[in-house]
Amino acid sequence: MKGERHSYIKNAWETIKEFVSTTSAKITFGAILVGAITTLVSYKYETQRSSSIPLAFSEVTQIEKDAASVGTHLENINRYLPKVNDCAMKIFESWNLAHGVMTQEKGIGPDSAKEMMKNVKQYSNLFGKFEEGKTPDKLYCC
Repeated sequence: MKGERHSYIKNAWETIKEFVSTTSAKITFGAILVGAITTLVSYKYETQRSSSIPLAFSEVTQIEKDAASVGTHLENINRYLPKVNDCAMKIFESWNLAHGVMTQEKGIGPDSAKEMMKNVKQYSNLFGKFEEGKTPDKLYCC
């Protein structure tokens, strides 16, 4: 068994060496370069995506339309469970939005988000320094 594994590895190594030696260096280098660039680009995307929670809101109106088209009546549980799901989805949506603001603070996003985060750190509010009796010049929407 051990000898078989050794010969398999040796054959694979010989095949790789032959491929590299007979293939144009430009093709090999190009393939490595494309692989490296793809890895770098996808890593950033996958890292950002992994921190957000996928959302799936219930379509209560669609459930009601489907029930009406079939001619059935929705039970209370059929109204309750989609609302429970939507409640959880709103919490997850808030998480995703909060993570988005944190991502923007790191330099990926609009200048207004950066300015708001700077104001929060410096003045403990979104608007900046307050003057007595004046409304802030810039108001931000959530």
